[in-house]
Amino acid sequence: MPALSDYAGGKYLQHGWHLVTVKKFDIFEYNSGSPGVELTLEGQSGMTKLSLCLKENILWLLASFAQACGLSEAELKGYNTDNRNSHKVLMGKRVRVLVIKDGKFHKVDTDPGSWARADEAEPRAAEIPPQFDPSASDDSPPQNDELDQRAANNDIPF
Repeated sequence: MPALSDYAGGKYLQHGWHLVTVKKFDIFEYNSGSPGVELTLEGQSGMTKLSLCLKENILWLLASFAQACGLSEAELKGYNTDNRNSHKVLMGKRVRVLVIKDGKFHKVDTDPGSWARADEAEPRAAEIPPQFDPSASDDSPPQNDELDQRAANNDIPF
């Protein structure tokens, strides 16, 4: 579990695209019992965390992130998620990530289109989705498609 000192200082990345460096990782367990890896990402204006599930049926998301970090095919083949030391290959890697506002907190969007190689041009501002505005909520019950979207974006898989 991360130390409270990891969260002191409060300079977190705001909504938008950021060029970040993977600085640290922690292995943890979701409430569902699924294993996960939490990556600490630092950019010029602050930091953020990205949590990814290590269950086999969702490893494609970690693979997509690793590719955006510039891992080679050989590095991807040698990346064994059951071995804690395998995550070290991500340390120091640079990647562009999209930070979104989710309720009152900012987080890295977990859609694979929301990260890109560091050497790629920064996406245009028009490609940044608008921030969530809780005051614009009409308090109506969510529709099925909205529930499906919420489930797809849930940080706690399964």
